[in-house]
Amino acid sequence: MSLGNTQGSDASIYDDCIAENSIRLGYGYDLDFTGCQNRRDIEDRFVEKNTELSGPYDYRATSVTAFVTQMKKGDLVIVSDGNFKFRAIGEITGDYQYKPNAEYDGDYSQLRQVKWLRQYSTSLPHTELLNGQFSQMTLYRLRAPTLDKAKLERLLAPVAIEDNAAEPDKRVLIIDEINRGNISRIFGELITLIEPSKRAGAPEALEVMLPYSKKSFKVPGNVYLIGTMNTADRSLAGLDIALRRRFTFKEMPPKPELFKELIIEGINIKMLLEVMNQRIAVLLDRDHCLGHAYFMPLFEAPTLKKLADIFKQNIIPLLQEYFFEDWERICWVLNDQSKAEEDAFIVEDGANFTELFPKVDDSLRRVKRWRLNDEAFSRRSAYSGILTSATSKTQNREHAPVFDMEPADA
Repeated sequence: MSLGNTQGSDASIYDDCIAENSIRLGYGYDLDFTGCQNRRDIEDRFVEKNTELSGPYDYRATSVTAFVTQMKKGDLVIVSDGNFKFRAIGEITGDYQYKPNAEYDGDYSQLRQVKWLRQYSTSLPHTELLNGQFSQMTLYRLRAPTLDKAKLERLLAPVAIEDNAAEPDKRVLIIDEINRGNISRIFGELITLIEPSKRAGAPEALEVMLPYSKKSFKVPGNVYLIGTMNTADRSLAGLDIALRRRFTFKEMPPKPELFKELIIEGINIKMLLEVMNQRIAVLLDRDHCLGHAYFMPLFEAPTLKKLADIFKQNIIPLLQEYFFEDWERICWVLNDQSKAEEDAFIVEDGANFTELFPKVDDSLRRVKRWRLNDEAFSRRSAYSGILTSATSKTQNREHAPVFDMEPADA
């Protein structure tokens, strides 16, 4: 049975029925069906009140007949929430009553008293109860095999209360990029409810009234909130103090050790990430270190081509953003200043300024212009050169010996 339309003007019917331990039927309008024993009596009552029925299968008469004459004390009622969810289970405890309510404008005058056995603040999926889905009809009988009686019994099984009863399952809510939002507006009054001492069941438990549904809301103790943030995008300094007091902050630095065994054509990926991040930490700060996620695709495709794609599509553009296109510092991170020119990812643009700008002040020629060296991305020595010191550029040429480059203490 459905109780009101969650998206319509009668959305409050469900809450009213829960509050007064009843179910109400919208069909039948303001007609009183007291004393009716069968469908013929129901149809006659419609006719007496000048309500024309469409035929022997008119659903208005069908639903009222089921509600008034077929539903019995002890029957169970499943309250659906659309076609794919349900939100309550009740047991009929009273006979049919005609009980109009002025707030419903003549509708929902047909009432049966119920005892609510289960109420779900978050509607459960239909698969928890049915082997199909709910019908669009307001009221109808559920039968096997659509109704799974074993699932129904599990839902209604009493919860054992024991001293050693198992704690409820833990639930996790992940809020991605939490530092990029307006925390005060996102949480509002709920910011207080997430404190351990204010959770449901705690000595100082609190709840708030939701502004739209007018339902009370509290946060249970088995809910864990995890907020992720990238401090390279936005500093922690801008975070609301109230939020900082309610969360424990844990730094998640890059994990180059994940690549300890990953060697691609003699290039140690672990050391490659470590060395570049050491240079970035000196030139900028630790918050801007390269994450290990960029290099994870190498496990599936451990090739020089995949490494080239990562540098060309991810690493170089990210360094450009970090250093505001200060190409010289980007060269320092990549150790290009110590490589042979053919192994440098970034090289000076060799444009002939004398031909391009004749008779222009010589200061223009003193401004360095840079460009990407596409050929370097396919050269093994361009990557191994990131790790070598600036002792000799000739050590980085394509025919240079291949080194495993494990740390000395490995």
